[in-house]
Amino acid sequence: MMQFSPEAVRGLWNTLAKDAPDCAVFVSECFFHTVEALVAVEQSEGMDPMALFVLRAFEFTKQADAEHLDEVLHLGRQVTRQVLAGLTVNGLLKETSSTYVLTELGRRTLHTGRIVKHVLIRRLFNFLHPSMQYLAVQDPKQSLLFDLRPSQTPTPWKFDPQMLRYAISQPAEWKLRHRFPEDIMDVITGPVSPDSALGLAPAESGRVLPGDGTAAPQHLIVDKAQVLTSVLVARTEDSREVELTGYPVSIHGSLVKGKGQPYFSLYGPDDIHKAFPELGSFPTAEQVKQSWMAFAEQDMLAESQRADVRFDKGRLVVCISADLLERWGTFVVHALQDHLRWYISVGSLRRLCAIALEGTDEEARAQIQSLRVVLQLEEHPQRANVLLDMESLGGWLDGQSLQIRPSSRDLADLAFRHGCYRLAYEIGELEDMIDAAV
Repeated sequence: MMQFSPEAVRGLWNTLAKDAPDCAVFVSECFFHTVEALVAVEQSEGMDPMALFVLRAFEFTKQADAEHLDEVLHLGRQVTRQVLAGLTVNGLLKETSSTYVLTELGRRTLHTGRIVKHVLIRRLFNFLHPSMQYLAVQDPKQSLLFDLRPSQTPTPWKFDPQMLRYAISQPAEWKLRHRFPEDIMDVITGPVSPDSALGLAPAESGRVLPGDGTAAPQHLIVDKAQVLTSVLVARTEDSREVELTGYPVSIHGSLVKGKGQPYFSLYGPDDIHKAFPELGSFPTAEQVKQSWMAFAEQDMLAESQRADVRFDKGRLVVCISADLLERWGTFVVHALQDHLRWYISVGSLRRLCAIALEGTDEEARAQIQSLRVVLQLEEHPQRANVLLDMESLGGWLDGQSLQIRPSSRDLADLAFRHGCYRLAYEIGELEDMIDAAV
């Protein structure tokens, strides 16, 4: 799994999650079985009026040879024989001893007025490894998935052709939900009679699944191991994931340019849990600790091992003492402003989350509370009115539900230490006004 910077993680969060309370964001390497197989595809087209006219003659004649059929059709024996030959080639009729009989395809065509062909073509299908969940991916140019070398391929790596047959056999409702092509009728692994399907296409390179050694090249099922780094957005409802969308991510940790639409989507808790069983898991204390240490190393926070961390309500909560508050100035400010995002690894997934801050002792909690007040004042749209005089400042502080009310001098000192110099000066002026009055 590639390493992303805190800025990249924050960018993914801001782009995809924003402030939505009912979604969670994950990053994962998604391994795909890109399976190429020869399949029978059902194609329907309007029947040629002349051919349909000839087929209807079978409803009125008892002897279905060219001579007796022409007695019904009155087309001329040469024309009748030409049309019958064409219907035979297309699998609508079968000739036995100069007598023609309707095939099953011919009977359906006569009933519907449309010819339905089973054409043989090679198609690509994507199955997620290791769950073998079929995924309909949005990659028409096949440019986003990357091939894996044998040394990079997860083990064991094996695709069961029955998974493809299972998908083909599913009802229309399942195919609609999973966006599986409804025109595919069967997987072709051997020769077929011309009255059931038409056409062949050559196989391309890839991993050939084991067989009995007798299949022709065009009948082989090919399995290619590929990977895509994805950011997953899970929308939850009553603590259950009900919708999951995946987006391709570049090596720099940003969404692939031009891919504002999902690369794949899943709907329903059962399908989501099958595809990503770790999605509903909560990180262990050790996983949370490792995640925090990795972030602290990138942010160069001294003595980061002294912090107590936990995962709570979708956040990485960092508990620190008063002396670390002083030393981790920029980190503390960004955490209190809710600007920090990081990830916690849970199996193959990395759960993106906010970083929240708490104090481990009364002094630290009081400083965090006061600094939060300072930061709110710094961004307050009516700051001039709040700092008009001590009475207006006191009234504003009364509305903040503070456990410990800071003095104006404490607020000015905190503002100065954390770079809010203009705010420190404005609060200091209020102190000077009080001293002058005394």
